[in-house]
Amino acid sequence: MKSTIVALATGVVLLGSMFAAEAKTKPNQEFAKSYCRIAQASEEAKVSKKPRQAGGNSMAASIHIHATPEVVWRAIHEERSHDPDLAYSKVLSQNGPEVTLEQKFAILPVIGTAVCVMSNKEVENHRIEYKLLKSDHFKAMEGSWEITPLDSNRCSELTLTSYVDLGLNVPRMFMDDITSKKLQRRLSNVKKAAEKEQSKVAAEHSGLKASL
Repeated sequence: MKSTIVALATGVVLLGSMFAAEAKTKPNQEFAKSYCRIAQASEEAKVSKKPRQAGGNSMAASIHIHATPEVVWRAIHEERSHDPDLAYSKVLSQNGPEVTLEQKFAILPVIGTAVCVMSNKEVENHRIEYKLLKSDHFKAMEGSWEITPLDSNRCSELTLTSYVDLGLNVPRMFMDDITSKKLQRRLSNVKKAAEKEQSKVAAEHSGLKASL
């Protein structure tokens, strides 16, 4: 009888250790998902076309992110500062939330590189709009990053919109395909970065509650 009790106790300890080890191996994103209560949120960006006031269609992609708008906002700026297509970016002038930038884009299809003067407007933790003012190659380039709060600000939907006109006789389908893939890649990068940061916040929050 005594040996049976010892065996059962040992089994309970081993099972507890197994569950603890499994919990430690779960991705940090699980903390973020438990903090955000949006059920079955999309893990991949959904791409669509969005009509432009000036005519034609922009490409738009949206994704759910298990992170607060503030965390997503920081992740957007981090992603934009590490854009592999950007050779450099410098501020020419600033008037409140509107900034005029000179940017050089590299590794572009057909034209190679282009220097652009861009207008960049921001509404903190909500929206970034950018629009081409002049360029040595581009005819038009505009878009936006927009954060929509979900689940009482626990989660976010991030929408990235982009329209590019090279001013060349390039098939629209070709440009839309390139733009679509880039939007998905950038949203995926932001999602990973934001959820990683949010997981730290959620873990700290869980630890604080446990200590109370």
